[in-house]
Amino acid sequence: MSAAAAAPPGVSESDPESLARYLRSFDWPQRNAAVEEMIIAGGLPLWREILRFVPQSQRRDRLLELGSPPFHTTLLAQGFRDYEITTTAGVIDDRRRLLQRVRSAEFAAEYEFDCACFDLEHERFPFDDASFDAAMLCEVIEHLTENPVFALAEIHRVLRPGGWLLISTPNAARSGNLLRLFFGGNVFDQYHLGAPLKGSRHSREYTLRELGGLVAGSGFRVEVATGRNLGQIQYTRRTRPLEPLFRLLTLAAPGNHADHLFVRAVKDGPFRWHFPLEIFDEGHLRGYLDVHDDEIIVGVNDVPHTTGPWGPLR
Repeated sequence: MSAAAAAPPGVSESDPESLARYLRSFDWPQRNAAVEEMIIAGGLPLWREILRFVPQSQRRDRLLELGSPPFHTTLLAQGFRDYEITTTAGVIDDRRRLLQRVRSAEFAAEYEFDCACFDLEHERFPFDDASFDAAMLCEVIEHLTENPVFALAEIHRVLRPGGWLLISTPNAARSGNLLRLFFGGNVFDQYHLGAPLKGSRHSREYTLRELGGLVAGSGFRVEVATGRNLGQIQYTRRTRPLEPLFRLLTLAAPGNHADHLFVRAVKDGPFRWHFPLEIFDEGHLRGYLDVHDDEIIVGVNDVPHTTGPWGPLR
């Protein structure tokens, strides 16, 4: 998929109404206009914030977008940042490729997204070492069910030295969650019966300290680690009137309690298999074994090889 050289005419990234009109203009088979309108209305504040963290490419760099469908951030990135974007998707069925063509008659634009489909947590990414200048893992890490460190290892491998990674994810410690708990509510994601994608529920959300520490400990240098309030937090009807006051109160509380987290980091040195005990249960980690290197370097890749009991292969 090729990136556009200039912003769509009459559309500005500082004007949410024009951005929404641009995204609504695209059509594809089986598109549901009502559902698409709801998705754009709810997602646009987040997508605009993601775009702010994506620097302009000066030489048409290669950008790997992990978890591209339904392609809203893809369309914004290709419309306002001059990257050569490689799109990907999770494994939905036996397909290893997902092809989606979208067309906007209003803006005379047509794009074909050719996504490689693979398991982020278990499969080697189908790309060469150091083949990308940048990577986006936006609204994905919270869906991983077992091993985000494996995904970070593969991202590190395919990034060139000095390449950047952007992660966005909901904040587990957001003020809305604290208010729900205070009133005896539940902060866990609802069951997603009928969801077209397996694993569409959030498996684990992160605090800013957890996410920043996980990335920084894995061979990346964190440039930005922050939270942002997007204005559409999911308060319940019972607690919504208290939202403005509670936001002020949580500003004085320890930690970051914004709606969403954003971490941008650069590949800086070798990858380190870093399993912080804030995120990984120590008892189960002792049984974790993943022998995948011929050479073990203490402090770099020894952790997945040396946890747990020794087996015949080791």
